[in-house]
Amino acid sequence: EIALYNKKDNNLQKELKDLNILLSSTKNQYCINLINQLIIFIEAIELYNNEKSNLAYDKFVEAIKITTPNFNLDNYNSYIFSSMEVRILMNIALIFNKLNDKVKYLEILEFCITSIEHTDEICPILCNNLAGAYIRNKNYQKALEYSDIGIQSCIENQNSNCLSNLYYTKGCAEYRLNMKEHVESLNTSVYLCKAFNQDKLKNIIIEKCKNYLGVDLSNIG
Repeated sequence: EIALYNKKDNNLQKELKDLNILLSSTKNQYCINLINQLIIFIEAIELYNNEKSNLAYDKFVEAIKITTPNFNLDNYNSYIFSSMEVRILMNIALIFNKLNDKVKYLEILEFCITSIEHTDEICPILCNNLAGAYIRNKNYQKALEYSDIGIQSCIENQNSNCLSNLYYTKGCAEYRLNMKEHVESLNTSVYLCKAFNQDKLKNIIIEKCKNYLGVDLSNIG
């Protein structure tokens, strides 16, 4: 998840190398299936990052079919998925978002969040995507609810992935709901970026706050 969140190709290549070494060292079919699923998943991520959405979609479906052979998007909500399968399904949703099918995107994300516990590692990522989607839909109360769930999940599991983003979406929702708490949330988002050395994200958040909210955070940048 750290390699995926940082979006560094060299980190993903290292993961692939390690997984292939691991694959060659086991004869257990269950382990082989899970390792192959991770390998195909990472290959799909790289295709997605390189703007090859159709190829990425095929790879994601290939990955999920290793453990759910009859999977298809017509009946996906009739299955019970593992955490890894939910992770793959979330990435399929991201492709629909990129293809501008916002309805399918949100539908799949809502299914994903109901398929996991809030203690799951993927919970903050799902909540961040859901909060962003609801902000774009101007359902700010729902965006705030998912931001809070994601933040709580990060705190309980000592997981910093997405925490800066979650405080940003929380602040945006609070701002649109005319809540004074938005100042603290947006400030926290920038402070977290500084603490985690997320300079690029920090600058994006400051710019978005200025352009879309009329909030100047440059004094703490």
